[in-house]
Amino acid sequence: MNKIDTATFTDFFLSKVSNIDDVAKSLDSHNPVGSINLSNGLSGVLTFLGICKSQKLDTEISETCHKYIKTISEKLQNNHYDLSLYQGLTGIIYSIYLSSNNGSEYQSLINTLETHLREEILRHLILPIEKAIDNNYLLHPSYLNLSSGISGIIAYLTLRIDSCRENNETLDKCTQTLTEYLEKSLVYDGKTIPGWYSPYEEPLHYLDKHKYPNGSFVLSHAYGISGYLAALTTYLECRQKSQNTIDLVEKLSNWLINVTEKKSGGYFWPISASYEEILKSQYSGHLNRDSWFCGVPSMALTLYRVGKLLNKKDFCNFAENAYISIFEKTFKDWNLIATQLFYGRAGVLLTTHRMALLTNNQLLINQRSKLEDELLRYYNSSNIFGFRSVEITEGGNYSWEDNPGLLFGASGIILTLMTVNNPEFINWDRILLIT
Repeated sequence: MNKIDTATFTDFFLSKVSNIDDVAKSLDSHNPVGSINLSNGLSGVLTFLGICKSQKLDTEISETCHKYIKTISEKLQNNHYDLSLYQGLTGIIYSIYLSSNNGSEYQSLINTLETHLREEILRHLILPIEKAIDNNYLLHPSYLNLSSGISGIIAYLTLRIDSCRENNETLDKCTQTLTEYLEKSLVYDGKTIPGWYSPYEEPLHYLDKHKYPNGSFVLSHAYGISGYLAALTTYLECRQKSQNTIDLVEKLSNWLINVTEKKSGGYFWPISASYEEILKSQYSGHLNRDSWFCGVPSMALTLYRVGKLLNKKDFCNFAENAYISIFEKTFKDWNLIATQLFYGRAGVLLTTHRMALLTNNQLLINQRSKLEDELLRYYNSSNIFGFRSVEITEGGNYSWEDNPGLLFGASGIILTLMTVNNPEFINWDRILLIT
């Protein structure tokens, strides 16, 4: 089969999402309130459109972006959204910024939204985390993680460095607060534990409270420790070298390396694990899933970035070997779910692309090509958006869906393929904290 040209599916998808009324109606039917969010809503599609606008791929793209921004702004006025990156205000602002020619357009709207965002960050993230620090107790990971917490805020604000003094001050304060929270240790349930431990009183939605009656370590990139480390690393790469944050990044990286399980099937980090499992670095019974969301790809990529930042060759060597070990497993053992960025083929392709650029490792370059070819097999112009993706239903079953979204749909898949075919492509994937 001849390789499909990038322009083929890009132009096809552009034609499908140019009519915002049809896209909005499709998204509203699934989730009316969340239909403008970044992960699975209009803001995710606008992210794709904003990149196409910056690349001048379509003469009418500016008008299409404007229609999306107008609709999103109207929905913002009529519904309440939290401040999170993937489900809330931060991700919405990010998509508008990507469509603004580096902030030269929609300045008033962006300034208004960012002013409100900074106020919400102080009220709903920084003050609660500072209270936990002062009173020496643990917080639910949603305050800290990439998806809904302060790590996601750091990801966005590093893209907006020097946009204004207030944004930089908020970025510095977020990083300082996350650093202070994570670097503490405390006695919990009779054990001395680090600040990145999660209490059992407030388990994450995907964790079984009965499985972890004494709490757990959440290691995944989207919801846990890998994302915290990536946020702090990105800050140090982009902003300034805070010694406390440098020390924490090194400490947390060593901890993650030490809790890796190495076995015949390669390296392994679980989505989450109990205190006792972490002590032994043995995770029998845990599902291996190597995706962007969790497992080796994002974890190893983050550790390599730390090694490069701190000039620690041992970190880089460990991370590169860990990443290569993915391809020593059978594809079935990756346990990917279809095509999408979050836990599918596009996510592994994108992290492999970023790792190949960092290491110039020929095996990873070759595997990137194979992953791209595999993903392209799923393109079909008879699908509404070209690529379909799988959603997990309430009953735990898998269902193929026509989804135009970013993390779970066609926008993310196509942006991934565009990025792989353009090494100088804009770092839109900063929001995934892999660059």
